[in-house]
Amino acid sequence: MKSHHYYKPYTGIYDSEEEDDYSNYLMNGNNYIYKKNDPDEINPYEVLNVSPFASLKDCKFAYMKLATCPLRGIRRNACLAYDIICNKEKYYKIGKKYKPKVKDCFYYTLVGDLNSLKNAIEQNKNLLYIKDNLNRSLLYLASKEWLF
Repeated sequence: MKSHHYYKPYTGIYDSEEEDDYSNYLMNGNNYIYKKNDPDEINPYEVLNVSPFASLKDCKFAYMKLATCPLRGIRRNACLAYDIICNKEKYYKIGKKYKPKVKDCFYYTLVGDLNSLKNAIEQNKNLLYIKDNLNRSLLYLASKEWLF
């Protein structure tokens, strides 16, 4: 078993267990800011670093910028934030943050939870053929979110 001892970028937070996927980080310019909170409850505008009054075009531009980040957790949060902005009816609003109403196969695909997605598909093979309210299939979402 390999032991990791390192400092995370720009935080000084020490971790000796395993490498972080950076899902608790927000990108602020070229720095990563550590945010310890529920990873399913996020403020999409803070994650994308845009105003709540920003246009969908501005949000998409910010999302595309973060989607090319090499850190998986940053990409995960960016994908989730952009989906929240596009599909607000699928999420509960709690103050300035949003939380999913239902963790379904589309949610698992967005956040890259492969084990939960695999279990859901094994239980119902028809999930491979359904589409969400924006007419996106699971294969489309997976390729869009994971190939960056």
